[in-house]
Amino acid sequence: MPVPQMYTDQFEQAPVRGDLDLAITKSGVLTGVLTSVTGAVQAGEVYAGDRVKLDATCVTPGMVAFVPAGDTDDAIGTVKRVAKKTAFVLNDVIEVTYFGGPVQYHVAAETVTPGMQLEMAAGYTQELDTNKFLGICLDYAVANAMHRVILMPVNTLA
Repeated sequence: MPVPQMYTDQFEQAPVRGDLDLAITKSGVLTGVLTSVTGAVQAGEVYAGDRVKLDATCVTPGMVAFVPAGDTDDAIGTVKRVAKKTAFVLNDVIEVTYFGGPVQYHVAAETVTPGMQLEMAAGYTQELDTNKFLGICLDYAVANAMHRVILMPVNTLA
């Protein structure tokens, strides 16, 4: 079953391995859906400045989903204040200032899920095992499908 392509510009060109997602890379902001409020600091709401992580249960290619990060969880970033509101509830679209570098398109060697630590092996991304750390998976993808990776320096996961 083919995976929907994620278009990178106004001419609807399909991304290729190595392309940057310039919308994210230039702004430093991830936009996605708040898919859970379980574990939020305030019951039922997430506020600007709260820590969030990527929702590993999201299996829609190209969709970014967030859940609150607990005190001991590895957060991907913090919720950004927007002009219209500072408190967000389930299924709200939120903006997150993320920790990491540019966002780049890669091809998965196996099924990868949001938030997974990745490495490169034979030109494909896979779950971190014995090779060097590459970054954090942003999108769900199956083997041989395109997905986005937040590139990060190795020492950020100390």
